[in-house]
Amino acid sequence: EKDLNEYRAGTVLQAKLLEYQLYSLSYNYYNVDYDAELRDDISIHDLTLVWQWDIARDFVFSLGAGPTYIKIDDRDGEWEYNGLMLFGYGFERGNIRLAARRGYEVLNFTGTAEDDGLREYWTANLTFGYRLLDQLTADLYAGYRSEDQEVVRAVTIEQEATGESDVLTETESLNRERYTTGGRLTYTFAPMYRLALSYDYIRQDSEIVNDSFDEHRVALVFSFETEMFKW
Repeated sequence: EKDLNEYRAGTVLQAKLLEYQLYSLSYNYYNVDYDAELRDDISIHDLTLVWQWDIARDFVFSLGAGPTYIKIDDRDGEWEYNGLMLFGYGFERGNIRLAARRGYEVLNFTGTAEDDGLREYWTANLTFGYRLLDQLTADLYAGYRSEDQEVVRAVTIEQEATGESDVLTETESLNRERYTTGGRLTYTFAPMYRLALSYDYIRQDSEIVNDSFDEHRVALVFSFETEMFKW
């Protein structure tokens, strides 16, 4: 069984140059080193400049973008881009939030080797929350995610002259789209206790064989929250 090592690092610099406007510059580094010879090591460098505008006390808007550098073993490095957008509005007893993001990531430990690897993704999420009663809140949400996944396949080529076999790898990009929607009711019956009932519907359309599905989830969650200690 082969192992891998993951390395992550990040930093952010923030400055409030104008009233109600916050600027931030963030850098994130990711690297994965595989022991398996058929898996290429991958490193990702993200630099993102974000502008946040607090339009009003309950109204915020953020927009960010920057370059992404991706290096895969035995390939030339590639320059891409990342971006994000956030809109949030709060009102009496409720709030609404719209967020979108574009970037690159590497997933491991998904359960199947075919699902591991580099992905280019677009996401969009819309959430709406409302306090029905002092102890009862309702949330509605919907989301969309599109990703292009690099799939590495091993190909065996037999040499007719010698009878020997060579194992080569080929890479192809496959698309996966996922739609989610759902709702949640949360009842707080004491300062530290909550009971939540949620329903989620997930639909996935994928170019990968046996990877498309429709799923319905119902969950009842009891949670307890307390403060263990203070700094």
